[in-house]
Amino acid sequence: MAESSKDMASSSGSKAEFIVGGKYKLVRKIGSGSFGDIYLAINITNGEEVAVKLESQKARHPQLLYESKLYKILQGGVGIPHISDLFSVRHLKGYRGMHLEVANGG
Repeated sequence: MAESSKDMASSSGSKAEFIVGGKYKLVRKIGSGSFGDIYLAINITNGEEVAVKLESQKARHPQLLYESKLYKILQGGVGIPHISDLFSVRHLKGYRGMHLEVANGG
């Protein structure tokens, strides 16, 4: 069975210690769905809060790359949040990751 992103995130001791893409420290899991898990993270270079979505590279039907392309098309539209790092998809050890702006309540 494939390791979940929750297991992967805690593999270095705790989520708070796991660094994604060399600059995003995972703080806590804030959501999950059929295609991956979403974590609140801190950009360690500037302190900005971002959301990081992780998807296993072993996923039967990978969606993260498609989703990032869709958000690039929709960027700037009404109700579409700012995309951090242009929603780049980075390949992690066994996972794909995407980082985006954290929506402020409501």
